[in-house]
Amino acid sequence: MENGAEIRALAAELGCNYIARPVNRHAKAGNLNYAIGKTNGELLTVFDADFVPTRNFLTRTVGFFQNETIGIVQTHQCFYNADSFARNLGLEKEIPHENEAFGRHYLPIRDGANSSLCYGSSFVMRRSALQKVGGFATQSVSEDLYTGIRIATSGYQVIYLNENLSAGLVPEDMPSQVIQRQRWTRGSMQAFFLKDNPITVPGFNLRQRIAYIEGIFQWFNSPARLGFLILPIAVTFLGIVPISTTIQDWTYFFLPLYLIQLSTFSWLNHRASPALIADVYSVMNCFPVSMTVFQTLVSPFSKGFRVTPKGTIHKSMVFRWQLAMPLIVLLILNTASLIWQTYSLVMQVGQGANPETAEYLRLGLVWGIYNLLVLGLAILCFVDIPKLESYEWLEQRRSVEIQTGDRFIHATTTQISEVGVEILLSEQDLQILRNQDTTVTLHIPDQNLLLQAKIRPPPNTLTGWGGKPDRLLKLPRFRSFRSQQPQTKNQSLPHSHSGTIQLTFEPLSSQQYRQLVEWVFCQPGQWQPQPSPSELRTAWLLLRAILHPPFLRG
Repeated sequence: MENGAEIRALAAELGCNYIARPVNRHAKAGNLNYAIGKTNGELLTVFDADFVPTRNFLTRTVGFFQNETIGIVQTHQCFYNADSFARNLGLEKEIPHENEAFGRHYLPIRDGANSSLCYGSSFVMRRSALQKVGGFATQSVSEDLYTGIRIATSGYQVIYLNENLSAGLVPEDMPSQVIQRQRWTRGSMQAFFLKDNPITVPGFNLRQRIAYIEGIFQWFNSPARLGFLILPIAVTFLGIVPISTTIQDWTYFFLPLYLIQLSTFSWLNHRASPALIADVYSVMNCFPVSMTVFQTLVSPFSKGFRVTPKGTIHKSMVFRWQLAMPLIVLLILNTASLIWQTYSLVMQVGQGANPETAEYLRLGLVWGIYNLLVLGLAILCFVDIPKLESYEWLEQRRSVEIQTGDRFIHATTTQISEVGVEILLSEQDLQILRNQDTTVTLHIPDQNLLLQAKIRPPPNTLTGWGGKPDRLLKLPRFRSFRSQQPQTKNQSLPHSHSGTIQLTFEPLSSQQYRQLVEWVFCQPGQWQPQPSPSELRTAWLLLRAILHPPFLRG
């Protein structure tokens, strides 16, 4: 209640209406349905608490509703912090966020099949369409999915706008990320037990049903991936030969197919994800997702909605052994299997044994080595490296002005956050600031904002876990470019001999903080997609992660 009072006071200060309900039945869906009864606008916009829209969100979405048949406009969801999967592998600067393939590839295809999804945040909805279907669906933990299905089958369109008009937070540690994936799995699988089952619900054509069926059955990929991890072990310990083939056949038929997949996977998904990364991710999730699939099939509604933890901080390395243990067991068994197959192959060849036996042993070796590499990488993902700050530093080039005494210095930012800014300066200006008082005035022309700030060295040598340096500045998944403000004729960028200095903001008023947040997060066009590396470079990055794990780096 104390937090509610604080939020109510903040809403009053900002000129917003704050609505709270006395009970929390049906979680998020119940909250939304309660709020709808207390409001009267024809268009409803929904954001999760951790999302920040850009200033042009409404101007880019509201116009679609001139078409009376459109019920929902879902926009692309991007994220401004690195997900723990990439971060724990030391690849947060190299690969896009894991969800990017969903937004940049999967949803545009579904939109072409008139089967777009509503997925929880950053969407605009027509009130009359929602009222027609009785409000947000409350029977499932995926209220967004089934609300979209209801609206789509009631005669309205659900469309997808592939523009980055907001940014949010992804889970900062592996347990939170696994909880989120399990909720998505459970919500999709509950379709088999609801009247809004897209397979049988009236109102869909065959093409739409196929699209929704694929979205449900994709979760069975995890049990299948788990099976492929177990098969080489079955050869060793159970004497089961799952595939009757030869190395020659494997080279002629499977290897070309696999190489074609590697060369086209990233191209087909618009460079949102390399195939190798997707496979490591599937192995990392195969146990918890498989368990959720089977549990939902047996008892679909035994677990309710669970909010994904966000904004967590851990100042030391944490190994999530509960999540990693099944993969560790598989790693040990695969290692034992690989050793046994190597020994058996040497003995069989030396004794002139059955060629067929030697062939499947060779194939088992190739399969086992690949499994070991992927399992090792997946286990590394469960070593959460330290996260020292609750705020994020974004790489952005913006024009600013620093006032120290009666001197004005034009400069360009390199990184910005809610608590400070890093600025690129010429050596001359850098020396001037270091010789001045530690407090300066920062002028942000875009917002007509003046902030008092203290000078401090860039935080490159903060002590993290194990007494090793840990860099504070964490680059985002989406690189933000310089603001659209034109340079003035008196502005000069730092020349080649330059350095950086960091400013930490003094306490801000509510109005200053609002302007600062708008400057940091809400500039139209600032969230640009990051292309994935090639498969060859991805292979090198993954090999480097195994040979020199991120938690051992200084």
